[in-house]
Amino acid sequence: MLIILLEVLFLSFLIKNQHKVHNGVMLLFSFLTQLLILVAYSVELRIIWGRTVYWSDAEYYWQATIEMLKGLKPEVHNFGYVFYSWLIQKTSPFVTPLWNNISNVLLIDLSFFIGIQSILGENKMVRPRVPHFAYLVTVSNPLVIYSLLRNLKDVLFLFMVTLSIYIGSRIGKKTCSDNPTKHKLNVVILSLFLVLYIALFSVSLTSVRPWGWAIPITNIFFILLLTLLRNNRSQKYKSSLIAILIIIVGISYLSFGSLYKQVIVWLENRDVLLQGGRQYNKVTSLLIGPFVMLFGPGPVRSLFGDMYFQYYTLVGNISAFIGSTIWYFFLPLFFLLVVKNFQHVFKSYSGGMLICILLELLLIYSYFYGGSTELRFRGVVYLLAGLTYVATTFHGMRTKNQSLFFLSPSYYIFWGLNIIAIIFSLK
Repeated sequence: MLIILLEVLFLSFLIKNQHKVHNGVMLLFSFLTQLLILVAYSVELRIIWGRTVYWSDAEYYWQATIEMLKGLKPEVHNFGYVFYSWLIQKTSPFVTPLWNNISNVLLIDLSFFIGIQSILGENKMVRPRVPHFAYLVTVSNPLVIYSLLRNLKDVLFLFMVTLSIYIGSRIGKKTCSDNPTKHKLNVVILSLFLVLYIALFSVSLTSVRPWGWAIPITNIFFILLLTLLRNNRSQKYKSSLIAILIIIVGISYLSFGSLYKQVIVWLENRDVLLQGGRQYNKVTSLLIGPFVMLFGPGPVRSLFGDMYFQYYTLVGNISAFIGSTIWYFFLPLFFLLVVKNFQHVFKSYSGGMLICILLELLLIYSYFYGGSTELRFRGVVYLLAGLTYVATTFHGMRTKNQSLFFLSPSYYIFWGLNIIAIIFSLK
């Protein structure tokens, strides 16, 4: 329980640090919802299905964890999550997948609060409150909670992604401080920070997903690009930043040259992965996949797990129904706010990295799965979209003005398109 205790302490620290921007009632509602789904999921697995873990990859990772606990070295992909699972069990009083489930719920919350901390670190105006919709689409969204609390690697990946955004935004802020009294990073120190940054997150993220190295590289490109655009220093300093960018590309190539074959195998396995999704070719996947990803699985389709899902639970079906319904109401508002405030959000390190990673994940999931993926992928997308929404309200416009969008015809036009999407999702 040591890992879980550390996560609780870290979460408590973040909540205390952010108490002025959060709604206490919404936080309590979110935590109670998480507890209810966790208990219902665990009880259903044991009583109805006679299991302790979910099927598919969850069972695969749990078996690998058991092998490690017996002193064996399991031959598995994504060893980072198996090691994390082993660490949780090793520091707990007895072995049960419930510890993993509890830890995963805490990682959901930590991902959300770390993302908020990244946004707050760059916010210069009077801090508004986190919008209620941000909680409903993330930490209190049943689809997000259910899809990520299971014994799967995606929530650990999400946690490391949001942590990489936080650290990246701190580095970016240090390189481009508007306050002349504050010390700015010189080129040498900045280079050192960026090399350490890419080494740390490339190794950790790649241990969970083979393409995890793309996240820190994307972040660094954005950090340097925004720094070049915002910094008023000499041309020599800007030239040095461009040199750093070239060096980092070289380091990345050399560092991941050994993973070349692994990446190639991963790319060649696209047809195998598509067996769990829609059978689109590569171009069609990239064009249609993002829409399938955003509009699926659909509230109605979610209720019929026995018809549409390979594996399912009753709690999962209900959670997906409620969660995707919330998402359908949220999506039009999200699009309108982001489009209207895109320029403001993209001027911040945290907001820009959130948008870049969200788009990157949509493209990756669409390319390899045609957008038709398991709920856990949508859980990651929902939470990152919710954080982007918070960044939009903090950097782009005040929360109180958002009510105007509900009076806009555009909102209801978008929502009407969502209804059409529900119908198509049934096919």
